[in-house]
Amino acid sequence: MSALADGRWRVTDEILRLRVRRKPFTARIHWLLPDWEWKMEDGELEMVLRLVSPQGPLVLIIHHLPFTTHSGFSLFRAGELLRGSADPDPVRGWVSPTYGVKIPALSLAVIAQGQTEITFSTEFTFPFANR
Repeated sequence: MSALADGRWRVTDEILRLRVRRKPFTARIHWLLPDWEWKMEDGELEMVLRLVSPQGPLVLIIHHLPFTTHSGFSLFRAGELLRGSADPDPVRGWVSPTYGVKIPALSLAVIAQGQTEITFSTEFTFPFANR
């Protein structure tokens, strides 16, 4: 994780294949986020999720390398697919602060394929970064 000069944070996840094989492998990054109002922009090279927090706007920008056509994303809330493509999953989109309690949350997953390595980069811009 890196703290950038303007108050943004960048989290970099590198997945390296230990054995060289010809077949590509798939990796997935997953973020469990508060159940706030959201807006998603999915471009060619990155996915942007904008959330409205009680303190102001929070922005996540996710991209991965290598960029392939075999990438995808999904956004769930309370077991329901809101955006993207994924198999039904009644478990995604919930958070449990204590035993026997479940509260809706946003479950964001981004999937990528690579031959030898995959790097996900998630950049967070928090409300306080704009002050």
